[in-house]
Amino acid sequence: MAFMMTKKSTETEQKLEQCDWQLRQLEEQRRDCLVEIGRLYARRTTVEQAAGTPYEEMLTELDRIETRSWLLEKRRLAIQNQRKCEKCGAILNLDSAFCNKCGEKLEEIAPEVLTDEPLCPNCKQPIEEGSTFCTHCGASIEGAAEAQRASVGGNVCPSCGAPCDAADAFCINCGARLG
Repeated sequence: MAFMMTKKSTETEQKLEQCDWQLRQLEEQRRDCLVEIGRLYARRTTVEQAAGTPYEEMLTELDRIETRSWLLEKRRLAIQNQRKCEKCGAILNLDSAFCNKCGEKLEEIAPEVLTDEPLCPNCKQPIEEGSTFCTHCGASIEGAAEAQRASVGGNVCPSCGAPCDAADAFCINCGARLG
């Protein structure tokens, strides 16, 4: 009789374990579906489109993370004396002026890519945090953004005031998404 109860108890435990395993599998599938829904939504929705919705803050944070990641990827390559062609993705020498795979003319490497130190927005030389004036060019740190704005015809980052090329998707100074 005791043998029968032990056998029945073992069968019950096995059935419970099987149910628990199936529940974990279904929960994992549910989580994967939710993650994919989020990815699809984030790819198709801009922060501006999400304005006023519960997603606005998360999409803004995602943009910040992607921008920082983009800058760090460029910095990582620069540390290895390399760069990436924005057109075809080929890895090239840092001092390359043209891509040797597709022939694309490469933009000059921005100083912000080469260092994470704070830089003077006027001369791009390192500055001490909290400085009022640049020790290299003498520019007012606070007034430099306005001078740059005038010199580039208004193409500046809305977040930090650094000059930006019209074709840039991200600010090379602070990494904010442009346009």
